[in-house]
Order: sequence, then structure tokens, then C-alpha cells
Amino acid sequence: MTERPLLRVVPEVAGGDALFMEGGAPLSAVRSRAQAGEPIDSIAADYATPAEDIREALSAIWPTKAAA
Repeated sequence: MTERPLLRVVPEVAGGDALFMEGGAPLSAVRSRAQAGEPIDSIAADYATPAEDIREALSAIWPTKAAA
């Protein structure tokens, strides 16, 4: 989905939720916070995950209507 690997799934960790490779942020938590309107930079800082990685993953998995 992305040109570089950003996420991994380890069934025994986080209930099998996808995790960002850098920082380990759970994808579901990142998406929930982004959907609630929280700035990506704030989410990235909380999880020590690059904001660019978060933006790239979210737009690849859930493209906006404009990008679809």
C-alpha cells in the first residue's frame, strides 16, 4: 500500500492491531485520534512516530474523497 514498509502486525501484540514500525503506535489509535481532529504532529509526538509515516499510512489505507 505504501512504497516503504510502515506497519507490522504481530498477532501476539496489541491484539493483532497493525503497529507503526517506528515508535510502535497502534494504527487504530492513530486513526481514531486523527478522525477526532487531533493534529497529526501531536499524535506523532505522543508515539515517537514520524508524522510523515502517519500521513502516508492513513492516506494509503483510507484515502480522502479528493484523493480517491
